[in-house]
Amino acid sequence: MKFKIKSELCRGCGVCEAVCPNVYQMDSSRVAKVVTESVSVDLIECAMHGEEVCPVRAIIHN
Repeated sequence: MKFKIKSELCRGCGVCEAVCPNVYQMDSSRVAKVVTESVSVDLIECAMHGEEVCPVRAIIHN
């Protein structure tokens, strides 16, 4: 499964990184980035939680 950050929506709150640092990390400009090309099965639940807690709905998956 792949996750993507809509960088134009990200406000840099860091909640996604706080709940799932193996998938989401803040870059130097305080915009979240997905740090893996494709999320492995063992991290999907964590990545989905990060998507759910994003206050501006900047994370999408397919």
